[in-house]
Amino acid sequence: MPTASAHVTVVSTTPTQGSTVTSAPTEVKMIFSEAPTKSTVSVAGPDGKTYSTGSAQATDAVVGIGLSSATLPSGVYTVTWSLTAPDGDAQNGTWTYFYQPPIQPKPPIPAPPA
Repeated sequence: MPTASAHVTVVSTTPTQGSTVTSAPTEVKMIFSEAPTKSTVSVAGPDGKTYSTGSAQATDAVVGIGLSSATLPSGVYTVTWSLTAPDGDAQNGTWTYFYQPPIQPKPPIPAPPA
């Protein structure tokens, strides 16, 4: 009797997939339906530059990667991941979130001298 093979799925993400965040994340995380045996993650900003740092870190079914502490430009960030599932299948995907830092109020214009 053949055995069924199910794909590993993304259960949740931080930041939430498709969300807008107003404070710069220091990392991105994904929770998968099963713990992968191997994984890679990268995060590209709206300017096409890579903002992820180091290698993906996995603890059971949670996979994350740190983000650069540089000033991040506002716009859409694309998280690209790949993994090897417990059954040996290679899987990959992408998801996005939008970073929009809060708008800083302009300082008041001083009144002209009297």
